[in-house]
Amino acid sequence: MNLLSQKIVDLYAEFADIKNLFDQIAIPVASAEMTLEEVFDSLADQFFRDAGFTRESLLSVMNNIIAERKKEPADSDFVLSSLTILGGFDKDGKKEDFSLDLHPGDCYAVTGLTGSGKTQFLEDIEYISFGDSPSKRKILINGKTPSEKERDELENHLCATLSQSMNFVMELSVEDFISLHIDCRKSWLSPSGKKSLVSDVLDCANTLAGEKISRDTVITQLSGGQSRSLMIADIALVSDSPVILIDEPENAGIDKDKILRLLSSKGKIVLVSTHDPVIALSCNKRILIKNGGLFSILKRTEEEEKLLEELRTFDSKLKEVRNCIREGNHVRP
Repeated sequence: MNLLSQKIVDLYAEFADIKNLFDQIAIPVASAEMTLEEVFDSLADQFFRDAGFTRESLLSVMNNIIAERKKEPADSDFVLSSLTILGGFDKDGKKEDFSLDLHPGDCYAVTGLTGSGKTQFLEDIEYISFGDSPSKRKILINGKTPSEKERDELENHLCATLSQSMNFVMELSVEDFISLHIDCRKSWLSPSGKKSLVSDVLDCANTLAGEKISRDTVITQLSGGQSRSLMIADIALVSDSPVILIDEPENAGIDKDKILRLLSSKGKIVLVSTHDPVIALSCNKRILIKNGGLFSILKRTEEEEKLLEELRTFDSKLKEVRNCIREGNHVRP
């Protein structure tokens, strides 16, 4: 589809989410008979800057909406029963001698020194690597090698990813942002169901964030911790991706213990790259990365379970002290 040549009236009729998007960022349309290109040409560069878009990024968002709506029925029927990671090579070219099977409900911590290759490990999964990444690892879906067509279809739907650095570019309120994603992912919801889900996502985010998030706040004004909290709640409650990849969530100052409890309760495969001992020990298993290669897989011991409870108590106390200082109060023993 040549999107720019389409009339607005036709786009609105076929894709309600595009109309919602135009309404939310207040794109002026003089006539519904105009083509998208004519509408774009009528907009000043300042309008795009104020809306937090470029012409190209807005087209990309619209194309994603259309792609989501036009998925073949077979795509929506996809069920992930297993994800297998076949070993590649470390940074010195040494072969990784392992095959790791992951199943819904599994929660793994990915650990290792800074620069050891944890992020690359997550990216191999995210992009369904088949020997075409620096590590040369291969990813199997439900025990089979996905075809190139299947990889293309699954690449944007298999994993929900939260990276170390993230920046919003759209000038939307928190409520509008959540609503837009719900429109893309769960268009079948009734207006009341959508309204309820928006509230659920916001309430969930506020159990994780240090400072409360208002539904009227513009998302570009959220702090790092608030942004992470919002996206984790969105991933848990709105996204239908069966695999969740999170890269170092502890850096944002959010309730890290609640993160894993929330995500692991959704029956998805969860992998968290972390340096934090509470997060690492909260997972039943840990994947250790050294020099770019998978070095070992450790199962949590009984001694570590006992230590975890002590660390949680200490971490809770540390959180109280941190909040006390943030609120400008004196710290009491």
